[in-house]
Amino acid sequence: MRREVEEYVKQCRTCLVNMMLNQKHKAPMEITTTAETAFDMCYLDIMGPVPVTRGNDEYILTFQDDLINM
Repeated sequence: MRREVEEYVKQCRTCLVNMMLNQKHKAPMEITTTAETAFDMCYLDIMGPVPVTRGNDEYILTFQDDLINM
């Protein structure tokens, strides 16, 4: 039965198109460096929109320092 299903999928145009569209590409894992002193490596990101605050704010700015605690 497994071979029959595999053969059917190989010949099914819709199945082949869906397989091509649903391929997931994984980025290779990379070794990264870590900061040794404060503010050597910092990251900013914007999150949102989130529910609007009383001050009409709808985005959050995040800041991360990559310092190792040794």
